[in-house]
Amino acid sequence: MSHASLAQDFTDDRQRTSWHDDALWFVREKRDRMAHSLPEWEQLRQFASEIKTHTMSQLPHYLQQFEENAKKLGVHVHWASTTEDHNRIVLDILNQNDAKRIIKSKSMLTEECHLNPYLEKNGIEVVDTDLGERIVQLREEPPSHIVLPAIHLKKEDVGECFHEHLGTEKEPPTQPTSQKRREGTCEVGFAPATRASQESTLQSLKQAALSSVRTKATQIWACLYQICTSPAWESKS
Repeated sequence: MSHASLAQDFTDDRQRTSWHDDALWFVREKRDRMAHSLPEWEQLRQFASEIKTHTMSQLPHYLQQFEENAKKLGVHVHWASTTEDHNRIVLDILNQNDAKRIIKSKSMLTEECHLNPYLEKNGIEVVDTDLGERIVQLREEPPSHIVLPAIHLKKEDVGECFHEHLGTEKEPPTQPTSQKRREGTCEVGFAPATRASQESTLQSLKQAALSSVRTKATQIWACLYQICTSPAWESKS
């Protein structure tokens, strides 16, 4: 089925569409709460936008600079101008090392290049470590969101997926507590959480998220300083 047909089927289910809207707005509300915790949020957004615009305008310079610095550390840098080049380079590296199975992290680049199906077609087993990516991988479907790949699925859908592919009980999963992979299978353990433990966990996550945001803000300021004092920026000015 085409993307348009699948989208039509999805939106025709009014109850599910309403649930999906609530899920996305829940994520947006959490983002807004964290943003409002930083008085300098809008200023940081503007600086980040300027950094991105400048970097894209000087991309060849920074890519070459990255390659030079990476090589000094013993890193081999590969250049790929097309999807085919990218996938072939990855497959060649795997073949050179007699690799038949890989564990890979979340990557929009490999998603855009359709690396997973390419490797699988060439006899390489691929297991995504990101839980959302792993879920859609098991369902043989692309991610529906750049950050939340399985946001379109309800917990009942995930329970059904785990039951079919991993042999777990046919019920909606709760909070994952362990995950083991062996011989192409994944044993996932789930434990019920009490309200007290949920609130404690939520508070810890909030504190960790706020700390992460402030750390990112510091990194942005440092990056801005480095760019503004670089020869490329001065020549642009």
